[in-house]
Formats: sequence, C-alpha cells, structure tokens
Amino acid sequence: MPLSEQRPEVTPKFVSPSDPAARWTGAHGSQAFFAYSTNYLIDVDNAIIVDVEATTAIRQVEALAAKRMIERSLERFDLYPSRLLRDSGNGSAEMLG
Repeated sequence: MPLSEQRPEVTPKFVSPSDPAARWTGAHGSQAFFAYSTNYLIDVDNAIIVDVEATTAIRQVEALAAKRMIERSLERFDLYPSRLLRDSGNGSAEMLG
C-alpha cells in the first residue's frame, strides 16, 4: 500500500502542504518536523537487510509494516523468522500478536 493510502485512525495535528503523507513528529526530542519512518527486516545472524518498508511516522502502522515484510520475505525467499527483535517502543498488543 502506498504511503498516501495509509490512513491511521488518528487525525494529524498538522498536514504538510508539500507531502500530505508525511507526519509531524518530535520523536528525536528536538524541534518537530515532517517525516517518514523506515522499517527494516534484518537477518541478524548474517547481517543482511531482507526487506524495507517506509511508513508514516506513527506507531500504528509499524505492526502492519512488519507483517508485510514477513509475508514478502516468505514469498520471495522462503524465509520465515523464528523470532523478531524490535525496539522497546513497539510493544503494542497488535505487534506482540
């Protein structure tokens, strides 16, 4: 699904006049800006990036991105992870499911 079609349930406070799919974020603890997030599926045993998916900079779409990358790696390379490693910000019920 293209970034422009990712519709979170939350209405953004600000919309970029040049790129409506970007999200206003202050995630780095500094001045806020419009951004995307990149999500990587990495084979950590072999240090290989298996797949990448860009999403809007909101946590609600990261679980969906993870599912899509896993499905693509299974379809393309017949690889299915035995476990997933994520940062602590991704401990949502949807992600854990």
